[in-house]
Amino acid sequence: MQTFGERLRQLRKEKQMTGSELGKLLNVSKVAISNWENGNRFPDKDMLLKIAEIFNVSVDYLLGKTDIRNQNKTTVDIQPTPDYPHKVTARDKKQYLEYIKTINEAFFMNDEIDEADKKAILETMNEIFWMAKAMRKKKKD
Repeated sequence: MQTFGERLRQLRKEKQMTGSELGKLLNVSKVAISNWENGNRFPDKDMLLKIAEIFNVSVDYLLGKTDIRNQNKTTVDIQPTPDYPHKVTARDKKQYLEYIKTINEAFFMNDEIDEADKKAILETMNEIFWMAKAMRKKKKD
């Protein structure tokens, strides 16, 4: 599992940003960035929120509590199964987000589950969600 410093360094490098550039965005010195990345210091709560916003990740991701970068993502790639021939509404999207968040909390906070198993669980739960929605819609018709 990565530490906060390792995640910060990785995110900064992904954006091809120097420590000085990140420091300017956060109004801190490049030494502060270096100290965070090396685990010598830790930013306060407000700074964590700013860092998360800059890199579009959750604070939980920064802290290593999850491997999902942004749990509060407002746009979701919803892929209904062939069993769900209906138009995907805003309500469907909201329900799906809540459902996926619940799955994440239930299954993925355990570091013992490897990525392939996580993907398989998500795919299965995706199918179950859309099959259940289709069944409910059939009952209403």
